[in-house]
Amino acid sequence: MKSSLSVLLRVCVVAVFLSPLYWIVVAALRKPGLPPPRTVEWLPAEWSVENFARVFTLVPMETYLRNSLLVGAVAVPLTLVFASISGYAIARLSPHLRAFFVVALILAQMLPLISLWLPRFFLVRYLGLLDQLAALGLPVLAGTLPLYVLLYYRSCLSIPAEVYEAAELDGGSFLRSWLRVALPLVKPTTMAVTAFSFLFYWGDYIWPLLLMKSQSNYTATVGVAQLLQLDKSNWPLMMSASLMLALPSILVFMMVQRTFLKGNLLSGTAGW
Repeated sequence: MKSSLSVLLRVCVVAVFLSPLYWIVVAALRKPGLPPPRTVEWLPAEWSVENFARVFTLVPMETYLRNSLLVGAVAVPLTLVFASISGYAIARLSPHLRAFFVVALILAQMLPLISLWLPRFFLVRYLGLLDQLAALGLPVLAGTLPLYVLLYYRSCLSIPAEVYEAAELDGGSFLRSWLRVALPLVKPTTMAVTAFSFLFYWGDYIWPLLLMKSQSNYTATVGVAQLLQLDKSNWPLMMSASLMLALPSILVFMMVQRTFLKGNLLSGTAGW
C-alpha cells in the first residue's frame, strides 16, 4: 500500500512539473493564427505543423539557433575549466584562506545580475568586442562563476587529503592532480555545472540584446522576441518557437541527470 501511494505521489509531482511543457506542445500543434482556447484543451481539435515551418520563414531562426549553440559550445567548457580549477585551488588552501575565498564567493553570488550589465558592457566596448559572438562568452570571466566554483570547491574538499598527498608523492603537479585526481572524482558536480551553465547561456536574453547589433549575430532568445513583435496574437506560432527553444535544454538535462542524480554534490564530512 505504501509503495503504491509513493508511486502515485511521484506521478502526480511529475505531472505537475511536465504540465507546462505539455500545454506548449498542444498549443504549438494548433492551426496557425488561432487564439488561445477559452477552456482546457487536452488535444488540439485540428493538428498542424505549419507553425514550425513558419518560424523559419519569418525570422532566420536557423542562424539564431546556430549562434546559441556556438556560444554554448564555447562558454560551457570554459566555465567547467575555470570553475573546477578555481574550486580545486581553494580546496587545497589553508583553512583561513579557504574561509576568506568562500565568503568572497558568497558575497559575489549575492550581487544582483543586473548590477553587472553596465560594467560588463563597458568592458566589452573597451575590448572592441561589441557585435561579436565572442562577447557572449564573457560572463564566464565576469561574475557568473561563484556558484559553480563553490560547488567544485565543496566537492574537491570532500575528497580525503590522503588522495592528494598520494598524488604529490607520485610526482603529480598541481595541474596534473587537478586533471587526473580531482576531476574524475567530482564527475557529478561536472555534470550539474554543465547543465546549469548551458541553461544560463542558452536562455540568456538581455546580454545578447545589449551587445548584438547585426541580425546575423542574434541568438535564439532574441529571435523568439522578434516573433512576438511581428505577430503578438499568433499564439500557436509563439508556442512553436518556445518549444524549439526549450528542447535543447531538455535534451541536455536528460543526458546529464542520470550522472549527477547518482552522486551527492555536497558529499563528504569535511567542513567548509
